[in-house]
Amino acid sequence: MNWYKKAQSVEDFTNLGYLQREKPESAMLNAQQFHAGLWTHLLEHVGDLTHRMTEYINNGGGYGASKEKIDRSISYLINGFLGRSFEEAHEENITNNAKRLNISEEEYRNNIKEYGEKYSQEHEQLAVYNEAQQRARDAAVSLGRFDFKSALENLTWLKNLADQGEQVWDMKVLEGLRSSVSFASSNN
Repeated sequence: MNWYKKAQSVEDFTNLGYLQREKPESAMLNAQQFHAGLWTHLLEHVGDLTHRMTEYINNGGGYGASKEKIDRSISYLINGFLGRSFEEAHEENITNNAKRLNISEEEYRNNIKEYGEKYSQEHEQLAVYNEAQQRARDAAVSLGRFDFKSALENLTWLKNLADQGEQVWDMKVLEGLRSSVSFASSNN
């Protein structure tokens, strides 16, 4: 089943990247202002994938920047940080941040849950045009909802795509665009 919106123009793809830099980016910045830790670091990098994949489409699908963000994010989710698993580091961040703000951990968790939900909702509003964009968006939505398993599954799908090389990456990330839109360079 094809659940993707059909791209009508190059602007559809580039606008997707610009739209990610608006409300979803604002939601991420708000979360970062409240919560210091690895989770918000991942929110930034995973959320930015949609932008990187559509930023310079006439030159490809943002392979280098995207691959770096995917690899780093997967590493944090699997290996954690400074000898602690991701979940352990995240829990430690919650404990320390709640103490810093002089509030209970329960109140702190409720607050970051609200920030994460807002982040997820903003990402869910982004139209996507192919499976690669869907996977990037779903990884961000999952992270915002603390569903680290689903985030990792989507990032792993993207990593497997990136590991096939830039040409395959660009073909899949720009899928749906080349078939419906003529590029200026192809008219020469």
